[in-house]
Amino acid sequence: MVTLQQIYSPVTSSLLWGSLNVQFLFVMTVLHRIVLVLIFAFFIIPELHAQTWSDSLSKEERFWSRSGGEARELSLGAGGFGMLGDSGIKTLRTNPFSIDPVFMLQNPAYGSHYAGYLWFDDGVAGNATDGGTGQSFGGSFALSNNVTGGIVLARTDATGFSLVNPNIFGELSSLSGNFSYAPPTNTWQIMGSVLEGETSIGLALSYASSSATVTSGISNDSGVNTSSSRQANFHQIGLSAGALWRSDNGTMLDLGATALLPTLSSSASGSGAISMHAIGINGRLFLPLHDEFYLVPIVNAYFATGTSTFLATPKDLPSSQNYDAGIGVNFWQGGIHIMSGVTFGYYKQTTPAIASITPELSKTQTIVPRWTIGAEWPILRWLTARLGYFASSASETDVVLASPTTTQSVTNGSANLYSPLYGSTSSGLTAGATFQIARFNLDLTINDEMFRSGPANIFSGSAFGFVTMGYRFE
Repeated sequence: MVTLQQIYSPVTSSLLWGSLNVQFLFVMTVLHRIVLVLIFAFFIIPELHAQTWSDSLSKEERFWSRSGGEARELSLGAGGFGMLGDSGIKTLRTNPFSIDPVFMLQNPAYGSHYAGYLWFDDGVAGNATDGGTGQSFGGSFALSNNVTGGIVLARTDATGFSLVNPNIFGELSSLSGNFSYAPPTNTWQIMGSVLEGETSIGLALSYASSSATVTSGISNDSGVNTSSSRQANFHQIGLSAGALWRSDNGTMLDLGATALLPTLSSSASGSGAISMHAIGINGRLFLPLHDEFYLVPIVNAYFATGTSTFLATPKDLPSSQNYDAGIGVNFWQGGIHIMSGVTFGYYKQTTPAIASITPELSKTQTIVPRWTIGAEWPILRWLTARLGYFASSASETDVVLASPTTTQSVTNGSANLYSPLYGSTSSGLTAGATFQIARFNLDLTINDEMFRSGPANIFSGSAFGFVTMGYRFE
């Protein structure tokens, strides 16, 4: 005869509870799916069957974008430009066929079209001990009917060819490692623009400085202590100017120039200074072919050179030059905004010869084609989805030392010569979204790894990359 104790043995109990747990999980899964279906049925479907949200936006809102920042641009395939990349400089990561408030950083005349706008780049989560890399804050404010002022603040880890980047000197010259050089911990930029008729003109100014002193003590054989000190002073002036002209038929001309002038001087024995200048020139033209369809040719040029008054360094420092030209489109079709095109790039870095020591060395890159593809879809009043892609093919020729006095040329094919985001190399696929609550926007990028590893990344905290928050006063 089987006893009750035998029936309710530990093994039987375990199986029973396991069966109940499985049933419970199944019920919860079913309930969860029912809730999702209800949410979709009551909230999403009515929106999808209603008028497309982008259709309710005015043409001006669609042209100038109702949200923006680095996160939006990164989502639109803004990884394809590696201008001056070999010298360490990364230009602003933008889709050059788009319109965005972030273009104020290379042409302050854009401020007239974004008066009353605040943004905060929260940076890349998980790439720094403070939880974000590349944080910055900016705002533009209407001072009168046609005058706009603004300010931008950034940190030491700022990147990109902008006035608030304090790392240009260190990126242009490895000689900074020979000094007690510390970039400024905080940088600032002030800007202003004036709108007169169809033309806006903007100016921007920045200044950054820091100093570091090293004192060392030495005891000789006689026990006499001697000390020496070495001081390095860093200064950087930045200037930016631009003009924006837009006619009544929609044609727009965008011209901007930026100059960064870093200097490092030392007061130690054999004192001297290293002076550098980096200049960027950007031009774009938006030509309307028909309603909300623009042909967009672009031209960029970047130059960087420097000199030294130290005896142990060459008088002329390595120089860089970069040229880019391309053509693309910017248009709306079926509620989707397309910003895509192809560009050509030529880059050369030259290390000057040192008489009787080393010959001249160089690196040359020819990039063709470089594809930049971006699209965004305002799905709902509060949600916009974005996808982008960038890729390039190139040839690279290096003139390197074959012996202490002779050189040889090496040519190789290369691909994807672009500036990765803060050292994080992407596959080329970009994605992102905007969440809008009234006048507040939250723009963010979605890590491309999420598309391969599934939604589990949402719970691990690695689903999103760069984040930009913005608020419009108008």
